[in-house]
Amino acid sequence: MAKFGQGDERWIVKDLGEQGTNVNNWHWKEYDAFDWSVERLKSLLDGVTLVESPVLTLKVTAVNVKGEAIINNRKNKLIPAYELNLDLLWKGTVLDGSGAVVAAPTGSIKLPYLSDENYDEDPEIKFSSETEDSASQRMKEAFQSQGKKVVTKAVAGFITELRAGGPVLDATKEREAPPAPSKQEVAAKPKLSSAKKEEVKPKLQASNGGSRTEGGKSLLLTEKYYARPSDIFECFVVEGKMRAYTQSNIKLDPRPGGQFSWFNGSVVGEFLELDTDKKLVMKWKFSTWKEGCFSKVTITLDAPEVGTTILKLHQTDIPEEDAFGQPVFENTEKGWRGQILQRIRQVFGYGV
Repeated sequence: MAKFGQGDERWIVKDLGEQGTNVNNWHWKEYDAFDWSVERLKSLLDGVTLVESPVLTLKVTAVNVKGEAIINNRKNKLIPAYELNLDLLWKGTVLDGSGAVVAAPTGSIKLPYLSDENYDEDPEIKFSSETEDSASQRMKEAFQSQGKKVVTKAVAGFITELRAGGPVLDATKEREAPPAPSKQEVAAKPKLSSAKKEEVKPKLQASNGGSRTEGGKSLLLTEKYYARPSDIFECFVVEGKMRAYTQSNIKLDPRPGGQFSWFNGSVVGEFLELDTDKKLVMKWKFSTWKEGCFSKVTITLDAPEVGTTILKLHQTDIPEEDAFGQPVFENTEKGWRGQILQRIRQVFGYGV
C-alpha cells in the first residue's frame, strides 16, 4: 500500500485537517451517534407510506427513538455499539367503492431491540392498533404482506450506514475541503475540470505485467477477506460505507445504468450489472482519461467457507496513457490495491 502522500494523487485525499493530531486514528476515539441516528431514522421513515392501494392506505406519522449509539474509532477501524428502541406511529384509511373514507384506524409499530449484537438478523417488529375492529385487522394484514418489507429495508439501510461510520463520515466530510493551491501549484499542474484533453493514439505495448486486449491492457487482482460476500458487496454499492474507507465524496446509483463518482469525481462510471453479493460489472474511468474512453471492471465474490470471501477483480480495456500523456496502468493497479482493496480490510477489520 502506498504511504500517505505518495502515489497517484487522483486516488488520494491529501488534507488531513484535524486528523493530523491523531494519525490513522491510532488512538481510541468515541463518537456519540445517537442524535445522528434519530435524524437518520426520521428521514428514512417519517411520513413514509407503507401500504397504498385503491381500498386502503397506511402511513407512518411519527418516529420516536430511545437508547444509545456510539462509534468507536481505533487504528482506523470503526466499531459501532448501539441499542435502540424504535416506535413508529401510523395512521390508516379504509375506502369504500366510491373512494370515500369509511375508517381511519391508528396504532404503532415497535422495533424493541436494534443492536450491534443482531445487526445481521431481521429485527423483531410488533404491529398494534388502538382499536380491535375489522378495519384495524385489514391494516395488520396489509402491513404484514407489504408494509413490513418497507420498514425492514429502511432499518437495514440505516444500520449499514451506522456500521460504516455514520456521524464519523459527516465529520470527516466537513474537514475535506483542501486549502487553496498556491500560484506555483496552479501553474505547474493543469486543472482537471477545465483542461482541454488532447487526442492520444493508443499504443499496443504492454508493461507492468498487464496483458494486452484489443482495446488496451487488462488487470487481474485477487483479495481474501474474513467477511461475508454481502459485507464486501456493500463496499461498492453503499455510499456511507464507501465514504468510510475512501475518506472522500462518493455518489452511487447502484442499478443497471446508474452512474457513480468516487474520490471527489476523480473516478467516474456506470453500473452495468449487479448480482447482489455475487457479481458487479461497471464501466470505469479516471476523469483524466480521454473523453469516451472507459475500461470495464468485473468484480466477483465467492465464499469458499463460512466467514471468508474471495474477491476477484478483472479490469479490461485500460488505456496506455491518459489525455495528458501520463501512464495509466501502474497508477490504476496501485490505486485499486492501496486505496480500495486494502483500505476495505483496514477500515472494517476484514483482514488477516
